[in-house]
Amino acid sequence: MPNDRYAIDPIAFFLALIGAPLIVALVGFWILLIPVFAIGFGAIPYLTIGAPALIWGLHRFGPNTTILGSLGAVVVVIFLGVLCELRVNNIDLHPRIKILPDLALFCTVFAALWSGVFSILYRWFESDTFGTINKNFRQINRRPQ
Repeated sequence: MPNDRYAIDPIAFFLALIGAPLIVALVGFWILLIPVFAIGFGAIPYLTIGAPALIWGLHRFGPNTTILGSLGAVVVVIFLGVLCELRVNNIDLHPRIKILPDLALFCTVFAALWSGVFSILYRWFESDTFGTINKNFRQINRRPQ
């Protein structure tokens, strides 16, 4: 039975994980520096919540830009919902985290952008060895046309 999970190249994963927010910031810094400030607000949630979600998404779906971008947006919406609930119940939060629900639209957009760029960078960095291993994954998960 062929493997139905996508094998993750750890070096490509790390480079894409770190590179995605930086690429988005470099490309969009002219928009009032919003992408640059997004790194400051979103780096910790991206690494602590986004990285495990990206690992799960890569194993399950491969480096699909649409799916991983959507996954990033869904994960951040769930995270922001939890933060809103904590804030409503007056749970003491760090001031930097307390402001995230107020920036929900920006958080969701940047989560989707960072996750989508992550998948593009991951495909670009992925080594030939893992590409050969994942050939079976691509054949198994090919949709009938």
